[in-house]
Amino acid sequence: MTNIDRSDEYPDELVGICSRFGWSIGTAATDYCPDEQPVRRRVARRRRETMARMTRDGADRPINGSSRGRLIIICGLPGSGKTTRAKEVAAQRRGLRLGPDEWMTALGISVWDDAMRQRVETLQWSVAKELLLLGNTVIIEWGTWARSERDALRLQAQRLGAAVELHYLDVPDDELWRRIQERAMEDPPVERSDVDEWRRHFEPPDEQELAGYDARTPTP
Repeated sequence: MTNIDRSDEYPDELVGICSRFGWSIGTAATDYCPDEQPVRRRVARRRRETMARMTRDGADRPINGSSRGRLIIICGLPGSGKTTRAKEVAAQRRGLRLGPDEWMTALGISVWDDAMRQRVETLQWSVAKELLLLGNTVIIEWGTWARSERDALRLQAQRLGAAVELHYLDVPDDELWRRIQERAMEDPPVERSDVDEWRRHFEPPDEQELAGYDARTPTP
């Protein structure tokens, strides 16, 4: 299949990172179909090589004399406004915004593919750590429903010498449902009962957890 330059169809963050590591995103999205095992193996191999390159030689140690990086975690359920907040923060702080949904959509992958989501988030976190070491600001908008997820990100970033902020978006369920219906972007469509189920699994940050951050943003 002939590659076509379609970089304007992809998120700017994905274009920049793919360019940095020499990856081609000109290939048609159908080339990333889960049924095409050779493509999946090649992508997985490149990810492993990239992660190994970024983590070897003490990549988890702060660089002496560098500016302090900053990790900003955007926490909330679907429909809470994570992407909107992340874009605002990225513009204000001149940071890099990392969220799996846009990458997965750009690559023709279902956002409900949990296994691929984990791979994308692993890749994004590897990139985020390198940027934090260089003193940059990184905004993570993964939802981070569980405290254990947020703690893992915070502790790893702090070990790199970075400051960490938590932006918690606490939106009532009825408003979440209204926004989800209004945007109508989920496929298959979300049901009202799904929102109730999400809420049961979500672990909101408490005062003890919030005390571990360098800064926190009040619920809007």
